[in-house]
Amino acid sequence: MKKLINIVLIILFIVVVGYHYYSINYTKFMEEQALKKYISSAEKITKKEKSIVKNTDDKNDGYLSNNKSNKKMKIEKVYYSNFEKAIGEITIPKLKKTLVVYNGVNNSAMLKGVCTMKKDQSIESGNYCICGHYMEEKTLLFGGVVDMKFGDEISVKIGNKRVYYKVVKTEIGNDESFEFIQNSMLDKLKLKDSMLTLMTCYYNKPNLRFFVFAERMKY
Repeated sequence: MKKLINIVLIILFIVVVGYHYYSINYTKFMEEQALKKYISSAEKITKKEKSIVKNTDDKNDGYLSNNKSNKKMKIEKVYYSNFEKAIGEITIPKLKKTLVVYNGVNNSAMLKGVCTMKKDQSIESGNYCICGHYMEEKTLLFGGVVDMKFGDEISVKIGNKRVYYKVVKTEIGNDESFEFIQNSMLDKLKLKDSMLTLMTCYYNKPNLRFFVFAERMKY
């Protein structure tokens, strides 16, 4: 009888361990399949966007011409990087996720995390902007960001400095909504000191963008 019990216990142990191993590997497999399935329809840095940035060259010192008013508007360029350099992390409690933040927009880095959008931006002041791929699978990358609402909290850690934010507004823009990444958004939203802007595709619509604006919280 005792021998039979030992055999049963061994079988149960093998089943439990085997199921645990299967669950981990199956979850990993499904995540990889979801990533492969949706990455083709995720946000991409389009040729149109690159041409817009290219137009802000040294000849006009970073200005874009406003044809309607013949005035010039200063605009901060999107910073594209040829290298993957991790500089911190972003945590979104509502979505139960923490993602690596890379310096500068880089397609390869955006398959693994999210990227800063402006060169030399600081979480201490101005409008700190981060972009990431939209995914239908909400556990991946910036999947779920389109569900964020007023009052949701976000934290960003760059180096040894962590800053906490609270969402004050969301808005749907397009691939030319460069005004949303400017520091002037602080005045537009009547915020002080610094803010955070998240950008991702609006579902699988290639020309639309979803923006999350958050104010810095004081502790």
